[in-house]
Amino acid sequence: MIDQPGDGTLFAGRRSDLLTVRAQMHGQALVVTFSGEIDLSTVDLVSWAIAESATMTFAPWPLVFDLRQVTFLNSSGIGLLIRCAQQCEAEGVPFRVVAEHGPVSRPIELLGLAPVLPVYTDLEQALQ
Repeated sequence: MIDQPGDGTLFAGRRSDLLTVRAQMHGQALVVTFSGEIDLSTVDLVSWAIAESATMTFAPWPLVFDLRQVTFLNSSGIGLLIRCAQQCEAEGVPFRVVAEHGPVSRPIELLGLAPVLPVYTDLEQALQ
């Protein structure tokens, strides 16, 4: 399902029963906000968001995935984040993840992925 944008949202509230995705520009940076669970049942939606983001993001401006409202992140979601980070690196686009709690930051930390998936605790910090 897709909501109609009306608040400056670039792609508006595409969602499943478990995940909602919104994207907005913050200056020249694109911020994609995810709310809910990122797992095998929602990877198609996350893949769609990555593909849409790729058409709207240009170096040297960052692509920021705001995952502060994500309640669950499994290996399929982490794999997509890694591929997105690699794609951004190839295009010269900084990729940043905003996460302030365990469901997202803990798996990234435990797997030693911080060099690939830089995690910031707040959006303003990630936008700098």
